[in-house]
Amino acid sequence: MSTPKEIKKILIVRLDSLGDMVLSTPFIREIRRTYPHAHISLVVRKDVQELFELCPYVNEIFGYESAFNNTFVKSFFRMKKFITEHSLEGYDLAVVPRWDSDHGYFAGLLAFLSHATNRIGYSETVNDNKKKSDKGYDSFYTDTIASGSHVEHEVERGLDIVNYLGGHVESRNLELWCSEEDRKKALFLLDYENRKYKKRIALFMTAGSSRREWDKTHFKEVVENILCSKVCQFVLMGSGKEAEAKALDMKKRFPGEEVLNLTGKTTLRETYAVLTLCDIYLGGDTGPMHMAEAAGLNGVVLSCHPITGSLNHDNSPARFGPWNPKQMTVLRPKPMPGCEDGCNHNEAHCINNISVNDVCEKLEQYL
Repeated sequence: MSTPKEIKKILIVRLDSLGDMVLSTPFIREIRRTYPHAHISLVVRKDVQELFELCPYVNEIFGYESAFNNTFVKSFFRMKKFITEHSLEGYDLAVVPRWDSDHGYFAGLLAFLSHATNRIGYSETVNDNKKKSDKGYDSFYTDTIASGSHVEHEVERGLDIVNYLGGHVESRNLELWCSEEDRKKALFLLDYENRKYKKRIALFMTAGSSRREWDKTHFKEVVENILCSKVCQFVLMGSGKEAEAKALDMKKRFPGEEVLNLTGKTTLRETYAVLTLCDIYLGGDTGPMHMAEAAGLNGVVLSCHPITGSLNHDNSPARFGPWNPKQMTVLRPKPMPGCEDGCNHNEAHCINNISVNDVCEKLEQYL
């Protein structure tokens, strides 16, 4: 492994979805602190590229059109082409901070194809699933980290790599960035100068998978109960047809301005800008929840992972939940039969065991 003084050019490859990317921001910042004079290139999924374009810790950012249905061979040729088109060569160090299975993401393959002198990533041996799915992937790297299967938050997984590289972690805070234009758009959408509402609640009713989406009728009950006793505004947020359909249904029930529909009206950076002007987050354990935490919001997070569930499960808050538990309250359901270790249904299932009263009670603590 080269010494820090020999590292002049660094490639970071992180092809994960929105939430994991937000949890990577401390890692990116501390890599910059470790290598203050290096040229750092960041490769991310194209659908989250915009959120990182203003990151002050990298010199350039590239968006890769990730496709999980691609075979290894197809990804090989697509990544070769991507590297050639963007001249992603001549790196002293390539880092892949993903701890879980890389199969389907193939971030390690992209790092390998860059021919970086030093290539660092988590070993295929770190957990049982990865031993099967990523068999042989250790050959992508010159150095692998054989971390044990102990429970650790995703933020710490990234910072462990910083420590492995000899860095000193000074800050573990999440961080995001937006432009002045993004802030102006957020102020306009919220009619922020009209301070009729002392508290604004950013409400996200959809998530990355159906099992993490609380029933919309429950959300309606929460909104109704809170508005009966508190002067506040719910700001409906999210993107996609499902989010917009649920928001329209909510607006039919609450046509007044106390419920503001911004679904489908903001980019990722504008969404973050809106969150910085809100006070509370309400929704599932999702990417926007991590964005809200980076924006400094308190909140109530509805988890699909039952109270009896394994701490090392993919939906475990211990691994992917709020980074600062003092900032966000996580509500977890009692398990349905057969889901004691973790909810195993594709649709909303265990999460609907979270009661409306519990959500209202926790929400009122922030109002």
